[in-house]
Amino acid sequence: MEKEEFGYVIHKISFSSNIYVLGNKKFTPLELSIKKDQNVELCEKVYFGDDKRDKIENVVKWISEKEFLQVSKSIALEAIEKIIIDRKEYYINFINENVLKDEFKNMLIRTLCVGPKTFIKIFDARKEKPFESIKDLEKRANTKVVVKNIASKVYDEICGKDKFKIFANKAKHLE
Repeated sequence: MEKEEFGYVIHKISFSSNIYVLGNKKFTPLELSIKKDQNVELCEKVYFGDDKRDKIENVVKWISEKEFLQVSKSIALEAIEKIIIDRKEYYINFINENVLKDEFKNMLIRTLCVGPKTFIKIFDARKEKPFESIKDLEKRANTKVVVKNIASKVYDEICGKDKFKIFANKAKHLE
């Protein structure tokens, strides 16, 4: 599993120097502590890997579903979209590699949050040649909101609403 090193701030905890972030590889929901005299903004990308950190003191914990659900959904979706755009090559490669495989048809329909007719347009466009970018996919398949649809799917994975996990680490379920 890829180690998270960067994340996007999705919540500032009141009366604390701690924040919640989503890791930029598997959307891992984490609580981090900020160094004294540092400030972060919502949806700001921060580094918390093993090397020198400018703003982050340490990783506190993997946050729970309950804690994640306290986060504004719109802020979380904005951060998820930024992560998808940051890693657009990964997502377009994922689609290119799997869209022509029969066994992945239903998974991709769920992932892209599209109906069967739109999926057929994506399938036919991909048969011609691999997609070069998300914009290329949207143009050639005559569809929009690919990033928003994937972001919505990822959000549901993190919350535990979608049991068919492809991209995200679920928030911890605490009894």
